Amino acid sequence: MNSNLSFNPSLSANIPALITNLDQWLVWKSQPRIGLQNKFTKVPYNLRTALPSDATSADTWTTFDQVIQATGYDGIGFAINQPIGLLLIDLDNCIVNGEVEDWAEELIQICDTYTEYSPSGRGFHLILQGQKLVAKTRFHHKQVEIYDSGRYLTITGEVYQDQREINDSTAELLFQYLDQISPAESVVKAQPSIVSNPTEVNLPLDRAILAKIQTHPEYNQEWNDLSERDACLAGLTNFYTGNSFDQTERILLSTEFCRDKWSQLRQHPTIEDQKITFLRYQIKQNPSHNNLFEGEIFPLYRDKHELHQLLLPRFTDWFQSEERRIDVVAVTPGGGKTYSATQALVECCRQDPSFVAILAQNTNQRVLEEQQSIKDNFDYQALVIQGRNPTEGSNGYCANYAEAKRIGQARLSTSEMLCKSVCHLRDQCF
Repeated sequence: MNSNLSFNPSLSANIPALITNLDQWLVWKSQPRIGLQNKFTKVPYNLRTALPSDATSADTWTTFDQVIQATGYDGIGFAINQPIGLLLIDLDNCIVNGEVEDWAEELIQICDTYTEYSPSGRGFHLILQGQKLVAKTRFHHKQVEIYDSGRYLTITGEVYQDQREINDSTAELLFQYLDQISPAESVVKAQPSIVSNPTEVNLPLDRAILAKIQTHPEYNQEWNDLSERDACLAGLTNFYTGNSFDQTERILLSTEFCRDKWSQLRQHPTIEDQKITFLRYQIKQNPSHNNLFEGEIFPLYRDKHELHQLLLPRFTDWFQSEERRIDVVAVTPGGGKTYSATQALVECCRQDPSFVAILAQNTNQRVLEEQQSIKDNFDYQALVIQGRNPTEGSNGYCANYAEAKRIGQARLSTSEMLCKSVCHLRDQCF
């Protein structure tokens, strides 16, 4: 097993076509686990945005060919967000001093399926066709994890023993064997029956941090001890909030793990005769020491209206300022950027009759749509100017096109407007 975490593209041929043909791939980076020394977690990334992602969201997946060509990441992974007839199996810490433990060797032989070394070299990953026959996911002293949805599996391509295809006939034998070797385990997971009503997370930055902690394995794993889980999530959230305990508390109270015990009072850890809630106690007792998130966290907005309320004054100030600088606005198509910018331009024109506002669009259809939208939404008349002459099929044109072309300002796209307020032929364009 190669100890280098990076995926070796030369091993890509070892991976079965059954999964390489599915567009359910992602990349990941190894990052330190919060509050745990020499422990690392594999954080999934969206290859298109180069940002941490939700591995269970199909919008963040890509093709196998794209991930094996990616650089700057520690490995690749295969993700499933719902049952598709595949079982992702993780055998953990079953290679000791270079020797495979007997129980793991027997399990591998029973499955008789594609098996590879895990990135650490201390375990194996198997992929099997079949149905998950029991509800729990962890077996044999938690050294075996099996998932059929809501998970991703790191893929190395470093096969164990002989290369095998994904078997479709041994799932039942696997669960029979696990039933034999697994001791009776009392697994506790937060279920709706023991969860109090969570509060809604209302601040865009809180939503962004919540989305980040939800990508960590600690958030999704099963816990025997719910207090241990609470402490872990408190430390993880403090990492992203910079130990802002109030913000950490708001975020955790919005999770599905919210429970009655969190509101129970207990003695303050340092202040005599003062009590705090159990949740606040866990947050204070688990700060992130000298290890805070240093990246940029982009706020998540609930809807167009909320984003509009933020962007409108910023756009207006920007359009009227001398510096003409504004934060980068990254919003999915249809998110309301153009609407907010257009309203800001209209307000600038109403406040200052000499203000010239130009809204550039890259197709005739979008130009006409925006012209109508400005009239309908803001009761304002917009004029259309395009950098083409009538013989090229444009519904509007620059009357000074020849001069604009001569000085290199003519373009065939409305994204680069020709009109300037000083042009003496400006009135003839309309």
